[in-house]
Formats: sequence, structure tokens, C-alpha cells
Amino acid sequence: MEVYCAAGLLIIMQDIISRIVQDIRTEQDMKMLRSAIGRLEESLYRADANTFEEILKTHVPKEIADIIQEEERSGTFEEKREALKKMIETIKKKLDECESIKIDIAFEPSEATVEKVSEWLRKEIGESVVLDIGHDRSLLGGARIMYRGKYKEYALANMINDVLRRERLRIMEEVKSGKQ
Repeated sequence: MEVYCAAGLLIIMQDIISRIVQDIRTEQDMKMLRSAIGRLEESLYRADANTFEEILKTHVPKEIADIIQEEERSGTFEEKREALKKMIETIKKKLDECESIKIDIAFEPSEATVEKVSEWLRKEIGESVVLDIGHDRSLLGGARIMYRGKYKEYALANMINDVLRRERLRIMEEVKSGKQ
């Protein structure tokens, strides 16, 4: 019976952690979650029982706090404090496993754009990828992508320059013949 309970608790904890990590789309999201998790972890070692709940309400993103509170209320954690310590430790490990993909673009993306790009990357690369979005106005209609030590730049200006380089002789001939 104990083996089943422990296995059941492990499955529940993995589900909770997956739901929490799934909400992380950007490096900024990850930094905020790391900070919140650190505060939650510290609160578990304080004598005041309300500290954890207060930090959960004030410093943890609502979607994530709701997930943790839902599991707390459901009674799935028999030894609440120990289970929460394990969950926090596991979340920290999951965050350490996340890979970052650096994308520089010329504009400030909307939340909808970040969501779409994040969903696409997770389908293509995997669940544990987060966006590190930078801004470079010189990219003009393109993007610079860095991932696992590889670098690619897809900018409209570069594409135009490539065409001009390839077609330079033909363009020069046309310009010369047009002058006469």
C-alpha cells in the first residue's frame, strides 16, 4: 500500500511540476519563478505557518500559485512541508534543465507573438526551451538566432545584399546599357 501511495504521489508531483514549467516561456519568466521559488523555499524554514501562503499570494505568478494551492487543498500531500520541499527542489532541477534560445528581433513582440513562438519552439525542440528575446533595430524585418553555440542571422538587409552581390555584374550591365 505504501509503495502505491509513494508512486501515486510521485506521479502527482511530476504532473504539478510539468504544469508549472509549462508556463515558463521566456528567460524573464524563469528569473521571476526562480526568485519566487527561492522565497517559498525560505518560508518553509520559518516558524510562522502563514509565511508560505503569504509569499505564494504575493510573489508567485497567479497561474503557478493556483496550481500549488490546488494540490495543497486536495490533500494529496500527507506531509505538507516535506512534500513542498521536495517539489521545490524538483522545480529548481527542472529549471536548471531548461535550454535558452536567444532571439534578437527589431521590434517589441506582443504577448501573443511570444506565446506563438514559444509553442512552435516547444513542438520543434522540446518542452524545456525558453526564449531570451533581445531587440536590435538594425535587423529590419529579420531575426538573429543563437542556440547551442550556433548562430544564424535572417535579416532582410542581408538577403538584399546577397542578391545584389550575386547579380552585381548583370545589374551593372543593365545600368550601363540604360545610360546610353
